[in-house]
Amino acid sequence: MLRTLVNFDQSRILDFGCGALPIASASIALRHPEAEVYGSDVVDADLASLNKVLKHEATAEVPPNLHLIRVPPSCLPETLGSFDLIYSWSVFEHIFVHHLYDCFRVIRDRLKDEGVFFFQIGGIYFSDKGSHLDEFFPNEPWHHLVRSLDELHQGVFASDRALESRERHWRQFIELNRLSIDDFLDIAQSAGLKLVREERLRTDRDPPPRLLRIYTSDALKCFEIRAIFMRV
Repeated sequence: MLRTLVNFDQSRILDFGCGALPIASASIALRHPEAEVYGSDVVDADLASLNKVLKHEATAEVPPNLHLIRVPPSCLPETLGSFDLIYSWSVFEHIFVHHLYDCFRVIRDRLKDEGVFFFQIGGIYFSDKGSHLDEFFPNEPWHHLVRSLDELHQGVFASDRALESRERHWRQFIELNRLSIDDFLDIAQSAGLKLVREERLRTDRDPPPRLLRIYTSDALKCFEIRAIFMRV
């Protein structure tokens, strides 16, 4: 889908929200050595761990065409220049609502005139996997919409996983912004991005009848959105 719009081998590419271990950014940089690849996040990249992973998985080191930067929330400095492709993968569900417009806007402002923004979220909040706590509640879809907050907390902390892992997962769940697909698309378009293509992936599972009294079937069954935007 993207390759018809972007020449990866001759592009400036930005991974928005690359994380502390930016494997995706490094993978693109390794596969396209003529591209200029950037990874940005609000936390520092762990270069030592990244180098270790790349040596183990690809017998490679951090490539010279990869640039990793730490930025404040909802900020992409003008000094970065403009990009042919900006992408985000399972990032925007973790961004506070009051930062969302600004994030979409700075992405729009950092795109070249014909640049492309690829936007993806897997595990939309109201879907069967929307809590990001699947490993604590196996075979229990929509547990976060059926169980009480206390029950969810007990389920996570009753796990035999390391305390640090349980605390991290719980904090991540609490901080999810709980928006729908259409909420994200509306905010993106209000920030000056034009929706070019979209794909919504749906589960084959049937939602509990009690949830269908509250939410639409589409909201409950759509677990992933993939969309392409360009500048208006």
